[in-house]
Amino acid sequence: MVLIIKPTEACNFSCTFCSSSYLVDNKKSKLHLEKIYQFLERYPLTNTIFVVGGDPLMMPPSYYYRLLEHIEEKGYNTSLSLTTNLWDFYKKPQKWFDLFSHPKIEIGTSFQYGEGRQISPGVVFTEEKFREVYAKFKQYFPEKDLCFLAVINEENEHLAMNHVYLAKDMNIQCRLVYANMSGRSGKPYPLSKMYKIYLQIWKEGLAEYEQTSISISEKIFGLEGSCPLSRNCDHWMRSLNADGKYFSCGPLNDDLDVKNEIDFESEVVKGEKFYLPLQTRTELQYLKEECITCEMFQVCNGCRKHIKDLKNSNMVEEHCSLMKSLISDLNAMANSKEINNLRSEIKMANRPTI
Repeated sequence: MVLIIKPTEACNFSCTFCSSSYLVDNKKSKLHLEKIYQFLERYPLTNTIFVVGGDPLMMPPSYYYRLLEHIEEKGYNTSLSLTTNLWDFYKKPQKWFDLFSHPKIEIGTSFQYGEGRQISPGVVFTEEKFREVYAKFKQYFPEKDLCFLAVINEENEHLAMNHVYLAKDMNIQCRLVYANMSGRSGKPYPLSKMYKIYLQIWKEGLAEYEQTSISISEKIFGLEGSCPLSRNCDHWMRSLNADGKYFSCGPLNDDLDVKNEIDFESEVVKGEKFYLPLQTRTELQYLKEECITCEMFQVCNGCRKHIKDLKNSNMVEEHCSLMKSLISDLNAMANSKEINNLRSEIKMANRPTI
Protein backbone atom coordinates (compact mmCIF):
# COMPACT_ATOMS: atom_id res chain seq x y z
CA MET A 1 0.00 0.00 0.00
CA VAL A 2 1.17 3.53 -0.74
CA LEU A 3 -0.08 6.91 0.39
CA ILE A 4 0.37 10.14 -1.58
CA ILE A 5 0.35 13.26 0.56
CA LYS A 6 0.15 16.85 -0.65
CA PRO A 7 0.96 18.67 2.59
CA THR A 8 0.80 22.13 1.03
CA GLU A 9 -0.16 23.85 -2.20
CA ALA A 10 2.65 26.35 -1.66
CA CYS A 11 5.54 26.24 -4.11
CA ASN A 12 8.62 28.39 -4.69
CA PHE A 13 8.40 27.84 -8.47
CA SER A 14 5.85 29.30 -10.90
CA CYS A 15 5.52 26.57 -13.54
CA THR A 16 2.98 27.36 -16.24
CA PHE A 17 1.86 23.73 -16.68
CA CYS A 18 1.37 22.88 -12.97
CA SER A 19 -1.58 20.55 -12.43
CA SER A 20 -1.44 20.91 -8.64
CA SER A 21 -1.83 24.67 -8.45
CA TYR A 22 -5.44 24.71 -7.19
CA LEU A 23 -5.53 22.00 -4.53
CA VAL A 24 -7.32 23.87 -1.76
CA ASP A 25 -9.64 26.83 -1.32
CA ASN A 26 -7.65 28.08 1.65
CA LYS A 27 -4.12 28.54 0.29
CA LYS A 28 -2.69 28.49 3.82
CA SER A 29 -3.94 24.95 4.49
CA LYS A 30 -1.35 22.47 5.75
CA LEU A 31 -1.98 18.75 6.07
CA HIS A 32 -2.21 17.85 9.76
CA LEU A 33 0.08 14.99 10.70
CA GLU A 34 -2.77 13.40 12.65
CA LYS A 35 -4.47 12.60 9.33
CA ILE A 36 -1.40 10.62 8.26
CA TYR A 37 -1.19 8.91 11.65
CA GLN A 38 -4.82 7.81 11.30
CA PHE A 39 -4.12 6.35 7.88
CA LEU A 40 -1.07 4.43 9.12
CA GLU A 41 -3.00 3.09 12.10
CA ARG A 42 -5.69 1.79 9.76
CA TYR A 43 -3.17 0.46 7.25
CA PRO A 44 0.11 -0.30 9.07
CA LEU A 45 1.54 -2.19 6.08
CA THR A 46 1.93 1.04 4.08
CA ASN A 47 5.41 0.75 2.55
CA THR A 48 5.85 4.22 1.03
CA ILE A 49 4.46 7.70 1.58
CA PHE A 50 5.02 9.78 -1.56
CA VAL A 51 5.28 13.47 -0.72
CA VAL A 52 4.38 15.84 -3.55
CA GLY A 53 2.76 19.24 -3.59
CA GLY A 54 3.13 22.15 -4.02
CA ASP A 55 6.74 21.54 -3.16
CA PRO A 56 7.50 19.33 -0.14
CA LEU A 57 10.33 21.63 0.97
CA MET A 58 7.85 24.42 1.61
CA MET A 59 7.09 22.51 4.80
CA PRO A 60 9.71 22.79 7.59
CA PRO A 61 12.04 19.83 8.23
CA SER A 62 10.39 19.42 11.65
CA TYR A 63 7.20 18.28 9.89
CA TYR A 64 8.98 15.28 8.42
CA TYR A 65 11.00 14.58 11.59
CA ARG A 66 7.76 14.29 13.55
CA LEU A 67 6.33 11.93 10.95
CA LEU A 68 9.50 9.80 10.95
CA GLU A 69 9.48 9.67 14.74
CA HIS A 70 5.90 8.42 14.67
CA ILE A 71 6.76 5.79 12.05
CA GLU A 72 9.70 4.52 14.11
CA GLU A 73 7.78 4.65 17.40
CA LYS A 74 4.99 2.50 15.95
CA GLY A 75 7.38 0.15 14.18
CA TYR A 76 6.02 0.76 10.67
CA ASN A 77 8.18 -0.31 7.74
CA THR A 78 7.35 2.91 5.87
CA SER A 79 9.67 5.18 3.93
CA LEU A 80 9.12 8.75 2.68
CA SER A 81 9.77 9.61 -0.97
CA LEU A 82 9.88 13.37 -1.63
CA THR A 83 9.54 14.72 -5.18
CA THR A 84 10.87 18.27 -5.00
CA ASN A 85 12.45 20.91 -7.20
CA LEU A 86 15.24 20.99 -4.56
CA TRP A 87 15.42 24.77 -4.79
CA ASP A 88 15.24 25.32 -1.03
CA PHE A 89 17.95 22.67 -0.56
CA TYR A 90 20.07 24.37 -3.22
CA LYS A 91 19.80 27.66 -1.34
CA LYS A 92 20.10 26.22 2.18
CA PRO A 93 21.64 22.73 2.07
CA GLN A 94 22.43 22.59 5.78
CA LYS A 95 18.74 23.08 6.57
CA TRP A 96 17.92 19.78 4.85
CA PHE A 97 21.12 17.77 5.22
CA ASP A 98 20.15 15.75 8.29
CA LEU A 99 16.67 14.95 7.00
CA PHE A 100 17.91 13.89 3.56
CA SER A 101 20.51 11.70 5.29
CA HIS A 102 17.83 9.73 7.10
CA PRO A 103 17.68 6.10 5.88
CA LYS A 104 13.90 6.27 5.40
CA ILE A 105 14.05 9.34 3.15
CA GLU A 106 14.24 9.04 -0.65
CA ILE A 107 14.52 12.07 -2.95
CA GLY A 108 13.41 12.66 -6.51
CA THR A 109 13.48 15.90 -8.43
CA SER A 110 12.15 17.51 -11.61
CA PHE A 111 13.40 19.25 -14.72
CA GLN A 112 12.22 19.79 -18.25
CA TYR A 113 13.18 21.66 -21.34
CA GLY A 114 11.03 24.45 -22.67
CA GLU A 115 9.71 27.63 -21.11
CA GLY A 116 7.21 26.08 -18.71
CA ARG A 117 9.31 25.31 -15.62
CA GLN A 118 9.92 28.70 -14.09
CA ILE A 119 11.69 29.76 -10.89
CA SER A 120 9.56 32.89 -10.92
CA PRO A 121 7.23 34.32 -13.59
CA GLY A 122 9.31 34.69 -16.76
CA VAL A 123 12.51 33.21 -15.24
CA VAL A 124 13.04 29.73 -16.74
CA PHE A 125 14.69 26.92 -14.79
CA THR A 126 17.38 26.10 -17.35
CA GLU A 127 19.51 23.01 -17.89
CA GLU A 128 22.50 24.94 -16.59
CA LYS A 129 20.69 25.71 -13.34
CA PHE A 130 19.41 22.14 -13.05
CA ARG A 131 22.97 20.84 -13.35
CA GLU A 132 24.01 23.23 -10.58
CA VAL A 133 21.23 21.94 -8.31
CA TYR A 134 22.16 18.34 -9.14
CA ALA A 135 25.85 19.00 -8.45
CA LYS A 136 24.99 20.53 -5.07
CA PHE A 137 22.91 17.48 -4.18
CA LYS A 138 25.70 15.07 -5.19
CA GLN A 139 28.23 17.15 -3.27
CA TYR A 140 26.35 16.35 -0.08
CA PHE A 141 24.99 12.92 -1.04
CA PRO A 142 27.40 11.27 -3.48
CA GLU A 143 25.94 7.79 -2.88
CA LYS A 144 22.28 8.73 -3.44
CA ASP A 145 20.52 8.30 -6.77
CA LEU A 146 18.52 11.26 -8.07
CA CYS A 147 16.00 10.55 -10.82
CA PHE A 148 14.28 13.54 -12.42
CA LEU A 149 10.71 13.80 -13.65
CA ALA A 150 9.81 15.73 -16.80
CA VAL A 151 6.25 16.71 -17.72
CA ILE A 152 5.60 16.56 -21.46
CA ASN A 153 3.00 18.75 -23.13
CA GLU A 154 2.53 20.38 -26.54
CA GLU A 155 4.92 23.19 -25.65
CA ASN A 156 7.93 20.91 -25.16
CA GLU A 157 7.04 17.66 -26.96
CA HIS A 158 9.67 18.32 -29.63
CA LEU A 159 12.26 18.31 -26.83
CA ALA A 160 11.09 15.07 -25.17
CA MET A 161 14.10 12.98 -26.25
CA ASN A 162 16.49 15.65 -25.00
CA HIS A 163 15.58 14.66 -21.44
CA VAL A 164 16.73 11.10 -22.13
CA TYR A 165 19.93 12.32 -23.77
CA LEU A 166 20.52 14.49 -20.71
CA ALA A 167 19.94 11.56 -18.36
CA LYS A 168 22.44 9.47 -20.32
CA ASP A 169 24.99 12.28 -20.27
CA MET A 170 24.59 12.64 -16.48
CA ASN A 171 24.41 8.84 -15.98
CA ILE A 172 21.09 9.07 -14.14
CA GLN A 173 17.46 8.19 -14.94
CA CYS A 174 14.57 10.40 -15.95
CA ARG A 175 10.85 9.71 -16.03
CA LEU A 176 8.72 11.27 -18.74
CA VAL A 177 5.06 11.80 -17.84
CA TYR A 178 2.22 13.45 -19.71
CA ALA A 179 0.51 16.66 -18.59
CA ASN A 180 -2.90 16.26 -16.99
CA MET A 181 -5.70 18.75 -17.50
CA SER A 182 -5.72 20.27 -14.01
CA GLY A 183 -4.60 23.43 -12.31
CA ARG A 184 -2.78 25.73 -14.72
CA SER A 185 -2.64 22.99 -17.36
CA GLY A 186 -5.64 23.62 -19.59
CA LYS A 187 -5.21 20.64 -21.93
CA PRO A 188 -4.09 17.04 -21.43
CA TYR A 189 -1.24 15.58 -23.44
CA PRO A 190 -2.48 12.37 -25.14
CA LEU A 191 -0.99 9.17 -23.79
CA SER A 192 -0.76 7.91 -27.39
CA LYS A 193 1.86 10.56 -28.09
CA MET A 194 3.73 9.50 -24.96
CA TYR A 195 3.85 5.91 -26.20
CA LYS A 196 5.28 7.14 -29.48
CA ILE A 197 8.04 8.81 -27.45
CA TYR A 198 8.62 5.65 -25.37
CA LEU A 199 8.97 3.68 -28.60
CA GLN A 200 11.61 6.09 -29.84
CA ILE A 201 13.49 5.73 -26.55
CA TRP A 202 13.48 1.94 -26.97
CA LYS A 203 14.48 2.05 -30.64
CA GLU A 204 17.45 4.27 -29.81
CA GLY A 205 18.56 1.83 -27.10
CA LEU A 206 18.06 4.34 -24.28
CA ALA A 207 15.39 2.63 -22.16
CA GLU A 208 17.75 2.18 -19.22
CA TYR A 209 17.72 5.97 -18.78
CA GLU A 210 13.92 6.42 -18.74
CA GLN A 211 11.78 4.64 -16.16
CA THR A 212 8.31 4.52 -17.75
CA SER A 213 9.43 2.96 -21.01
CA ILE A 214 10.91 0.09 -19.00
CA SER A 215 7.57 -0.84 -17.42
CA ILE A 216 5.52 -0.59 -20.61
CA SER A 217 5.20 -4.36 -21.04
CA GLU A 218 3.21 -4.56 -17.80
CA LYS A 219 0.53 -2.43 -19.42
CA ILE A 220 0.46 -4.34 -22.69
CA PHE A 221 0.28 -7.71 -20.95
CA GLY A 222 -2.49 -6.47 -18.65
CA LEU A 223 -0.47 -6.66 -15.45
CA GLU A 224 -0.80 -4.23 -12.57
CA GLY A 225 1.65 -1.45 -13.24
CA SER A 226 2.45 1.62 -11.22
CA CYS A 227 0.62 4.94 -11.06
CA PRO A 228 -0.08 6.99 -13.16
CA LEU A 229 -0.64 4.17 -15.66
CA SER A 230 -2.33 1.49 -13.54
CA ARG A 231 -5.98 0.61 -14.00
CA ASN A 232 -6.06 -0.90 -10.52
CA CYS A 233 -4.35 1.87 -8.56
CA ASP A 234 -7.28 2.16 -6.16
CA HIS A 235 -6.45 -1.33 -4.89
CA TRP A 236 -3.31 0.00 -3.26
CA MET A 237 -3.21 3.80 -3.30
CA ARG A 238 -4.76 6.70 -1.41
CA SER A 239 -4.12 10.46 -1.45
CA LEU A 240 -4.42 13.12 1.24
CA ASN A 241 -4.78 16.76 0.30
CA ALA A 242 -3.45 19.77 2.22
CA ASP A 243 -6.87 20.37 3.76
CA GLY A 244 -7.21 16.72 4.79
CA LYS A 245 -9.56 15.64 1.98
CA TYR A 246 -9.09 11.98 1.15
CA PHE A 247 -9.05 10.52 -2.36
CA SER A 248 -8.35 7.23 -4.14
CA CYS A 249 -6.45 8.99 -6.95
CA GLY A 250 -3.77 11.67 -6.70
CA PRO A 251 -4.42 13.24 -10.13
CA LEU A 252 -8.21 13.34 -9.57
CA ASN A 253 -7.36 14.94 -6.24
CA ASP A 254 -5.90 17.83 -8.28
CA ASP A 255 -9.39 18.38 -9.72
CA LEU A 256 -10.97 18.32 -6.27
CA ASP A 257 -13.21 15.68 -7.81
CA VAL A 258 -16.13 15.31 -5.41
CA LYS A 259 -17.05 11.92 -6.88
CA ASN A 260 -13.60 10.62 -5.99
CA GLU A 261 -13.48 11.94 -2.43
CA ILE A 262 -13.90 9.23 0.20
CA ASP A 263 -15.26 9.25 3.72
CA PHE A 264 -12.27 7.96 5.66
CA GLU A 265 -14.37 6.81 8.61
CA SER A 266 -16.67 4.63 6.53
CA GLU A 267 -14.14 3.28 4.03
CA VAL A 268 -13.92 -0.49 3.90
CA VAL A 269 -10.56 -2.29 3.87
CA LYS A 270 -10.71 -5.93 2.84
CA GLY A 271 -7.58 -7.86 3.64
CA GLU A 272 -4.72 -5.99 2.00
CA LYS A 273 -6.89 -4.06 -0.45
CA PHE A 274 -9.19 -1.07 -0.24
CA TYR A 275 -12.77 -0.78 -1.36
CA LEU A 276 -12.51 0.30 -5.01
CA PRO A 277 -14.36 3.60 -5.65
CA LEU A 278 -12.93 4.15 -9.15
CA GLN A 279 -14.45 0.89 -10.34
CA THR A 280 -17.92 2.15 -9.44
CA ARG A 281 -17.65 5.17 -11.76
CA THR A 282 -19.06 4.03 -15.08
CA GLU A 283 -17.91 7.14 -16.98
CA LEU A 284 -14.27 6.28 -16.17
CA GLN A 285 -14.29 2.63 -17.27
CA TYR A 286 -13.19 3.18 -20.87
CA LEU A 287 -12.79 5.83 -23.56
CA LYS A 288 -15.42 4.27 -25.84
CA GLU A 289 -17.20 0.92 -26.23
CA GLU A 290 -14.87 -0.13 -29.05
CA CYS A 291 -12.06 -0.27 -26.47
CA ILE A 292 -13.55 -3.38 -24.85
CA THR A 293 -12.52 -5.63 -27.75
CA CYS A 294 -9.22 -3.90 -28.53
CA GLU A 295 -5.91 -5.54 -27.58
CA MET A 296 -4.71 -2.14 -26.36
CA PHE A 297 -7.49 -1.88 -23.76
CA GLN A 298 -5.16 -1.97 -20.75
CA VAL A 299 -2.80 0.52 -22.33
CA CYS A 300 -5.35 3.16 -23.32
CA ASN A 301 -7.72 2.73 -20.38
CA GLY A 302 -5.26 2.30 -17.54
CA CYS A 303 -5.46 5.73 -15.95
CA ARG A 304 -8.98 6.89 -15.01
CA LYS A 305 -7.85 10.51 -14.85
CA HIS A 306 -6.55 10.25 -18.41
CA ILE A 307 -9.91 8.81 -19.55
CA LYS A 308 -11.68 11.74 -17.93
CA ASP A 309 -9.34 14.33 -19.47
CA LEU A 310 -9.54 12.94 -23.03
CA LYS A 311 -13.33 12.74 -22.92
CA ASN A 312 -13.68 16.26 -21.53
CA SER A 313 -11.28 17.59 -24.20
CA ASN A 314 -12.90 15.72 -27.12
CA MET A 315 -9.56 14.06 -27.89
CA VAL A 316 -10.62 10.39 -27.80
CA GLU A 317 -10.57 9.81 -31.57
CA GLU A 318 -7.21 11.55 -31.97
CA HIS A 319 -5.76 9.29 -29.28
CA CYS A 320 -7.35 6.13 -30.72
CA SER A 321 -6.15 6.73 -34.27
CA LEU A 322 -2.53 7.11 -33.22
CA MET A 323 -2.63 4.13 -30.84
CA LYS A 324 -3.87 1.82 -33.61
CA SER A 325 -0.87 2.79 -35.72
CA LEU A 326 1.49 1.88 -32.87
CA ILE A 327 0.15 -1.57 -31.91
CA SER A 328 2.77 -3.62 -33.75
CA ASP A 329 5.72 -1.61 -32.42
CA LEU A 330 4.34 -1.59 -28.87
CA ASN A 331 4.02 -5.38 -28.86
CA ALA A 332 7.57 -5.73 -30.19
CA MET A 333 8.82 -3.39 -27.47
CA ALA A 334 6.92 -5.20 -24.71
CA ASN A 335 8.38 -8.54 -25.79
CA SER A 336 11.91 -7.28 -26.30
CA LYS A 337 14.68 -8.89 -24.26
CA GLU A 338 16.24 -5.59 -23.22
CA ILE A 339 13.00 -4.15 -21.81
CA ASN A 340 12.20 -7.27 -19.81
CA ASN A 341 15.75 -7.48 -18.45
CA LEU A 342 15.54 -3.87 -17.32
CA ARG A 343 12.16 -4.51 -15.68
CA SER A 344 13.67 -7.39 -13.71
CA GLU A 345 16.55 -5.21 -12.54
CA ILE A 346 14.17 -2.54 -11.26
CA LYS A 347 12.02 -5.03 -9.39
CA MET A 348 15.08 -6.58 -7.76
CA ALA A 349 16.22 -3.11 -6.69
CA ASN A 350 12.72 -2.44 -5.29
CA ARG A 351 12.76 1.14 -6.50
CA PRO A 352 9.71 3.36 -5.93
CA THR A 353 8.00 4.21 -9.22
CA ILE A 354 5.32 6.78 -8.53
